[in-house]
Amino acid sequence: MGWKQFKFDIQLIDTEHRQIVHLMNNLYDKHVNQASTEDVGSALTQLYNFTVRHFEDEEKYFDSINFPEADLHKMIHKQMLSKIQEHADNFKKAGTLNQDFFNFLKLWLSSHILGIDVKYVQHAKSKKVA
Repeated sequence: MGWKQFKFDIQLIDTEHRQIVHLMNNLYDKHVNQASTEDVGSALTQLYNFTVRHFEDEEKYFDSINFPEADLHKMIHKQMLSKIQEHADNFKKAGTLNQDFFNFLKLWLSSHILGIDVKYVQHAKSKKVA
């Protein structure tokens, strides 16, 4: 999956979205190519840890622009991290990821970034115009 459709012209956020897409693709490639459980687990951990950092950076950004839906967005981030952790826990038990996890990641990219993140980007752009 490419990252250009997730570009918002906010350098830090764009760079991090690009990295998230890279980490997701790397994890999927390892899964499909039946890499070792250790390699898949490492890729999953990298994705999780980077996601935590990205959400922290994103939250600092939308706090800095006084985004009115910041609290709701933070709650959504917590739910998403919880869902990733749930899949990671299942991976630790089963030693493999299932298609539900990759469906979740695809939904995250399409609905969260393009449907939810875009709201704080629009807010930021409206403040610059005003």
